[in-house]
Amino acid sequence: MNHQDHESNPYNHITTSSWLEIRLFYVRITPCVVDGVPDHLALRHLRRGISSPLEINGSSIPAADSASIILRRDRLNKESFEVTYLSTDSVRVAGAVEFEVSENNDILFCGSLERIESAWGNGNLGLENDSRTGWSMECYMVASVGERKSVFFHPRMGVTSPAIEVYIAGCCGGVPVILS
Repeated sequence: MNHQDHESNPYNHITTSSWLEIRLFYVRITPCVVDGVPDHLALRHLRRGISSPLEINGSSIPAADSASIILRRDRLNKESFEVTYLSTDSVRVAGAVEFEVSENNDILFCGSLERIESAWGNGNLGLENDSRTGWSMECYMVASVGERKSVFFHPRMGVTSPAIEVYIAGCCGGVPVILS
């Protein structure tokens, strides 16, 4: 690569410490009618800026493209009426990214990951001046438009709005990160 190519690559200025490396994406849904829940959900990475690279399992995803990974059903508990889904695919992001989780074509919730540029502490005294970037996650239930066909919403069985918990575990700059 010559010097001119190096300057034209927008990702060259991104340091390894600014990447969020996701190693676990976990979703828990309760209550739900456990009979008939799907064996997987789809996690789709949507909009992001041109300067926000995304890598899935080591492959770079162009900014204009969306990408999906599978959340496989991990646990089904009939006594507590809950189901959990997870993915251990390696996902790396270096900027804001939006995502949605769906069952077939029915979106269950959407969310976003975003870098926090202000200083954050690591719990150790004397390191208040250690300014690093952190990450935040926000998730939102999708408003019901029309008739929901999802198996997670059964008004006749008393399940109209289940609780959905989302957890992400990984690291940023070698520091463990857990988002919920």
